[in-house]
Amino acid sequence: MHQVADDPALEGRMWRMMWESTLCTFVPDHPEMYRKLTLEAGAPFKLNIYPSERGPFIVVFTSAAAAEWATERIPLPKPALAALPAEALFKSVNNGKLWVRINHGMRGTVVLDPAGVTALVNAQGMPAASLRADGWLTLVDALPAEFPADFLETVRRFCEERRWALGVYAFFVASDTSNAIDYDKVRLVVWLRAPAPALLEEFQAKVNAVTPRGQRVTCSGATADRPDLIEFLQSRPTLWPVV
Repeated sequence: MHQVADDPALEGRMWRMMWESTLCTFVPDHPEMYRKLTLEAGAPFKLNIYPSERGPFIVVFTSAAAAEWATERIPLPKPALAALPAEALFKSVNNGKLWVRINHGMRGTVVLDPAGVTALVNAQGMPAASLRADGWLTLVDALPAEFPADFLETVRRFCEERRWALGVYAFFVASDTSNAIDYDKVRLVVWLRAPAPALLEEFQAKVNAVTPRGQRVTCSGATADRPDLIEFLQSRPTLWPVV
């Protein structure tokens, strides 16, 4: 979260990683159980809800250490700590009323309002789809907010000046075996008005010049002779134009 504060382009990656993680939250304490409780997805549970001027909220923590740090600063009686999958947690509070304060009281705090919780749940943290390109790949939508400003500006300027494309789509590549997302591998697919290998090569060079260190971007084109690919792209968000 500290990195996101310094580089907003990492925000989308943060939410995807959080969606796949286990989060800690406060639940009512019971004498018959240990202070820390691990819950499985689907298990019944009741969360501690706190009042505020904006509306009721729960607190969650991205690690047990952070949750224990916060617990030490809470007066008696202490709540219990429950660890459960982020997906189950966010879905359980997606009622249009609850706010979620992540790492509440710490320097790297993030607050989700009820609409933000709904947006995260609707996106399932990481909208993904399969695309056939040199074999089956699992691709995860990479949104404009996940790229630096100079990268986006390079894509925009090239497309508007050359007028060669109907849209540019960005994806991260996920592992075929573990579904883990490789954020260092980016696929840019350009919906071309007509085949343009020379322009695609020039576009690749321009993009390479502004690609963040450690990341590798592969550009490819799609034209009307691949209706299956065009249909796939039409269902995905665009990197350019931004709508």
